[in-house]
Amino acid sequence: MDHYKSGLARAIGVANWDADDLQELKDEMKNKTNDWIIMPAVAQYRFHPHKSSANPKLKKLIEFCADNNIVFNGYSPLGSPDFTRFEPSIGTPSLLDEPAIRAIAARVGKTPAQVILRWHAQQKIPTNPRTTNASHMAENLAVFDWQLSAADMRTLSSMPQCAADRGNPYAKDCDAVRKAAGEDGIAKYDNETGPTATC
Repeated sequence: MDHYKSGLARAIGVANWDADDLQELKDEMKNKTNDWIIMPAVAQYRFHPHKSSANPKLKKLIEFCADNNIVFNGYSPLGSPDFTRFEPSIGTPSLLDEPAIRAIAARVGKTPAQVILRWHAQQKIPTNPRTTNASHMAENLAVFDWQLSAADMRTLSSMPQCAADRGNPYAKDCDAVRKAAGEDGIAKYDNETGPTATC
């Protein structure tokens, strides 16, 4: 908060907060419980075809953000395929292998990742797909000069939903997993959460 008040930070965001958390913050501001409280400019939450506005809790969050001038940012748009495997009741282990997504991709001549990212764009939901691969970066940006049909949007927006909410604490061997994949390890903190291991 000191950085915000001094002008060093122009905005504050939150991650993995749901609508009830934000409402509690709003109520504290209204009741002047704490004079240092401000509403976030951005609320980040997982958002992909298995965790979309078809999920009532996520729909409530998106609506709260729209009603309160908060940008909803959907992270893990491709489902974190290197961390999370979907349970069979939800779909294939990876979103990129979902038959419905692959069928749309084949028909429109795009990759499954591009189809998912275009789905985000058409809903006007900013997202941040992560990759260190330059060709994937270029692929991820090539989603703004074409459209998905209304039927395709309905298909992607009505897939089975993952019930997992905030994420699990990072696995104890997370550093080892990242280093084995050629990435630098990260410092772990007790309050950090990562993607859920299964969904």
